[in-house]
Amino acid sequence: MELNVQKCFHVKFSRKHVVAESNYYLNGTLIKEVNSIKDLGVIFDKKLTFDDHIQYITEKASKMLGFIMRNGKEFRNLQTKRLLYNAFVLSTLEYCAVAWRPHYACQSLRLERIQKRYLWHLAYSVGKRSKDSYESKLNYFKYISGKTWNYKRPYLFV
Repeated sequence: MELNVQKCFHVKFSRKHVVAESNYYLNGTLIKEVNSIKDLGVIFDKKLTFDDHIQYITEKASKMLGFIMRNGKEFRNLQTKRLLYNAFVLSTLEYCAVAWRPHYACQSLRLERIQKRYLWHLAYSVGKRSKDSYESKLNYFKYISGKTWNYKRPYLFV
C-alpha cells in the first residue's frame, strides 16, 4: 500500500512541559509534527485537553441552533422543534462524548450555553416566562443538565 507522505502527520501525546525531540521518516521523507489532529470527527490535541474539539463542536452546534431558530419560527408544534434540536444540535454535542468528555467546568459551561439558548427559545415560543430559572425550564421541557453527566450515562443532555 502506498502512503502519501504529504498527508501523513504525527502527534506526541504528553502532559509534560518539555517533550523529547524525535523525528519520524516515511520512505526517507520527514513526517510533519502537528499539535492537534482530527480522527473520526474528534480533534485530539497533544495535551489531550480537547479544548479545540469543544470549541469546534460548540461553534458548529451554535450555528445549527441559530439556523433552526431562524427557519423554525413559524413551527407551532413543540415536538417538531425538539426533533430538529435533537437531530441537528444535540447529535453534534453528544458525538463521541465518551472519548472527549469535558473534565473542566468551563468546558461543560460552554456546552451548556447552547442548551440554555435552546430552552429560552422553546420557553418563548410556548409563552412561558423568560425569567424562569434554567432548572425550571429543564424540568418543564424534560431535559437534564450537562452537569449531571456521569460514566453510566454517556450523554451530555437528553
